[in-house]
Amino acid sequence: MEISNKNSDCYINLPLRSILVFGGSFNPVHQGHIKLIKNLLKLGGEPQILVIPAAQSPFKSREDLIPVETRWQLLEIAMPKNPRLHLLNVEVNRSGLSYSYETWQQLCEQYKSENWFWVIGSDTFAEFDRWYRADEFAMKIQLIIVDRKEERVRDVSAFWSPLTRLFPVGQNSMDEKEFWHDGQLIASCLDFDLPAVSSSEIRKGKSETQWIVPGTRIVLQSALDDLKSDRER
Repeated sequence: MEISNKNSDCYINLPLRSILVFGGSFNPVHQGHIKLIKNLLKLGGEPQILVIPAAQSPFKSREDLIPVETRWQLLEIAMPKNPRLHLLNVEVNRSGLSYSYETWQQLCEQYKSENWFWVIGSDTFAEFDRWYRADEFAMKIQLIIVDRKEERVRDVSAFWSPLTRLFPVGQNSMDEKEFWHDGQLIASCLDFDLPAVSSSEIRKGKSETQWIVPGTRIVLQSALDDLKSDRER
């Protein structure tokens, strides 16, 4: 996988017929998510991009979770139209907690590819070693870790610690951009020019409204009002 710089954003050249999976709670979807999706669509190799909202993340509290049906509706409104971009209900339709390993197994039955990539943010990656069957998952699907440009990796060993906790140290090699285990590229880190916005700040009403995706405001405000009412009961 070739990594370079193009138009001030990080650019990678993926193998043909690659599949990128971008999952998350999207609680709610915001402009940072959409800008990342648009950047992924620019990657070389014209990959298929699967956007998969989680019904219930093992690491998220139900208390502040917008109903999955509403999160799905917001994504439908917010996502750009592109034949290579697909919104999937794999985890929405599956009962219980949403485990990425099980999702990948299910996707393999529908999509035939030898080049799978899983896109996660650096904050999510910090807990990767706690994921269900994380070591097996990392050996089967390459991780693309997205970092904001202003949050560039400083301490290489600390950044890659979720993987060094999973794999024997003697078989690892790493630098600021890549982590290899036993000769296999496990993860790559990409720096994108993304806004510093979080879903939690939007839910609390502390984020600037410019980060709310146009067209989603009415549905989103109704969902946030319902969450507030539920907490006050």
